[in-house]
Amino acid sequence: MLRFMRLAMFWSFGSSCLETLSDGLFLEKIGASYLPHVYLTVAIAMIAISSVVLYSLKVTNPYRILMIALAMGGLICLASATLITISPPSWFWVVLKIVSRMFFAVMIAISWTFADQYHDLQDAKRVYSLYSAAYFVGTILSGVAISLCLDTIGFPGLLVASAASIALAMGEARGIALKAKAVPDDTVEGVFSSNKDPLPRIFQLIIRSRFAIALLLLSLFIQLLITVTEFNYMDAFDRLVGGYDAEGTKIAEFLGKCRALISFCNILISLFLYSRLVRRTGLSNAVLFTPLFFLALYTGWLFADGMLLAIVGLIAVDGVLFTVEDNCFNLLSNAVPTKLKSKVRIINDSFFEPIGMLLSSLLLLGLSPSSHWLGFVLTLVVLILAAILRTSYPKAILESLQENALHFERTLKGWLTGLTKREQKEAKREIQVALLSTDEEIQSLAMTSLFELKDGAFIGDLLYASERMGTVARIQLLQLFDQSPFNFDPRVIEVIDSWTDPIESPELAKWANFYLAKRGLHHPEKAEDDLDHPDLLSRGSAILTMLRSLANATLEHGALNRTIAKKKLDLMLKSPRIDEISMVLDILSEEGSVDAIEQILPFLSHDSLLVKRSAARALMRLASPEPKAARFAPRILEELEASRDGAFRLHLIDAIGNMADSTTVKELIVT
Repeated sequence: MLRFMRLAMFWSFGSSCLETLSDGLFLEKIGASYLPHVYLTVAIAMIAISSVVLYSLKVTNPYRILMIALAMGGLICLASATLITISPPSWFWVVLKIVSRMFFAVMIAISWTFADQYHDLQDAKRVYSLYSAAYFVGTILSGVAISLCLDTIGFPGLLVASAASIALAMGEARGIALKAKAVPDDTVEGVFSSNKDPLPRIFQLIIRSRFAIALLLLSLFIQLLITVTEFNYMDAFDRLVGGYDAEGTKIAEFLGKCRALISFCNILISLFLYSRLVRRTGLSNAVLFTPLFFLALYTGWLFADGMLLAIVGLIAVDGVLFTVEDNCFNLLSNAVPTKLKSKVRIINDSFFEPIGMLLSSLLLLGLSPSSHWLGFVLTLVVLILAAILRTSYPKAILESLQENALHFERTLKGWLTGLTKREQKEAKREIQVALLSTDEEIQSLAMTSLFELKDGAFIGDLLYASERMGTVARIQLLQLFDQSPFNFDPRVIEVIDSWTDPIESPELAKWANFYLAKRGLHHPEKAEDDLDHPDLLSRGSAILTMLRSLANATLEHGALNRTIAKKKLDLMLKSPRIDEISMVLDILSEEGSVDAIEQILPFLSHDSLLVKRSAARALMRLASPEPKAARFAPRILEELEASRDGAFRLHLIDAIGNMADSTTVKELIVT
């Protein structure tokens, strides 16, 4: 983090010195009247350079592009320091103004692109504000250096210091590249990913989103407003200060002091005030702050023209736009459709800003005498667009939240339906391969995934893989089959029946018998001897057999078997052993009757957490929207509110959800 802060501080010092000094020299040697031509040239050059940078990002990495940009900036500073000493021709001051502006614009884009590859989203949220603060610190230092040292070491000395600072930035960038590890972008598809959308597709997405159109238009007109406002305050400085400044030092010193103070205020506003402004007024109101500030500025400019308004114009461009408008744009971009979100910033920075400067330069060439009225009209347009965004933001952010919501209720099958047929086939094949893994955890996940697909075609794969499984994995497979729609499949029953042999695995045999007993596939006569078996699973299998046996010859025998089983269950419910009570609760969950719910409810308040969880799990299985079952929802809500155990509460929430009683919604949310 400190390396990135030093990088931002060093390059911003060099860039700010270069730009401030070039502004002072340009106003003195050329004059503000030629600024529209400069803007026009910069806009055309930036469109070309943006295209080159975007292409370069496809063939090389941001580090190399950053180093090239820094090297060129250092050479510009050294060359300018040399040429200033030999009285260069007038075109040199124009070129210096153009290249200084372009260096700043390129560095803003490239430095953030370089930083992005070393930070994931959560890290970026925490530290990017510090990097912005470091940038402003560099600007403050440059302003202080210009105001204190310009008279002693002159323009060449400060330009050499700028080159040295840029060289230090190159050293920091190299240190980061050698020591820091890049973070792969596995959250949002990058603009340059292999599966990126073609340009026609991007434009279609933009056209479909009214909010995206309004946001990009606002950014375009903000750029128009920036250029016109900069022309107006530079023209005022030229008229009010330039006549008393033969060497351009007074304007440069004045700009340096102003930008240092503005940068200091930017740090305070960015770190302490902006978030509070958004929290108290809401983003939809905060977005109006910038156009209202410009409206007040240009309303004053229409009736007066003095140094105070020129300074306010400088504050508007270097302060308000940096601290409020940029942050509002970042927050508003969250309401842009997901597929556009990563592209809107690139489109805005690389094309809309240069196009905005191009259009504003053309307007200034024809309307420079009425530049204050031009700014006023642009401010009204920006205010209208901000009002449109203010009204459409709630709906847009809701759509964005719905599109990006975490759908915990969605199954694997639901997720796969969003893929192409080829991708679905590949995903299923990967799961089948994982099923044969020697890693038990991967094997377990693969089994769970195949059951979530609810596709009978995979039963053969599961049974084939079970031949290589150990006892624990086979028991898990039994439990998965138990809750699946394929629990009565003949192939499944045949394999599970082969696992009932206690010689191979006594533990697996007990679970297999329990599984078959649930389905009534054991004869009651064979189960009678196990009704008092010391092993709990064996006893549970015997009770289930008496309750559910399909081999009952007559109704009389069936009723007798059920009576015997019920007596055994009642005795076990009164047992001091919590494992016996839990077994009974699990058996009752297989009954599917309201009477079973009434038996289970009292155990939600049991002293044992194990019993409470078993009771909640049983209720979850028995709950249904039928009125006889749903009437127990208020009682379940009481237990939900009283308990703090996560597993217990989750089962109760599922039970209430299965009951689907709309009268409990408010109380459930409050709870």
